[in-house]
Amino acid sequence: MKYIAIIIILLISVGLILKLTDKGEPEAYLTLEAAQQNPFKVHRDSASVVWLRGIQFLKERKRLIAGGELIHNDSTLIIPYSNSHEKGSSIKLEMHSAGDSVEVTAYWWYSRSLEIDGGKEIALFMQKGISKYDY
Repeated sequence: MKYIAIIIILLISVGLILKLTDKGEPEAYLTLEAAQQNPFKVHRDSASVVWLRGIQFLKERKRLIAGGELIHNDSTLIIPYSNSHEKGSSIKLEMHSAGDSVEVTAYWWYSRSLEIDGGKEIALFMQKGISKYDY
């Protein structure tokens, strides 16, 4: 019994230390995210690279998003809500032609509420390849 209490106290202590030392996302990343345009335009030659980054973003974070299966076609990527109550996250990426450019828009909903910062996070990764996990 004494050992169980010691283990519980150690686990609680480690959890508190980790929580107190976590400084959140770096200021440099937050500045880039705030300046990111969503929707954004890229030259048609870069569209395939940007689109592949979108697919990569969704595949890398699939376990973090409790959504359904990835729905993919030429101009849309969607991870729908995983249930009929529309709880959790849903992501939609769209790509449309705009002259010699392509316009890309990223949407991230959490329980039917549009998350502006989530969309900018995806747009920043797609356009520049920068992730908050790089910092």
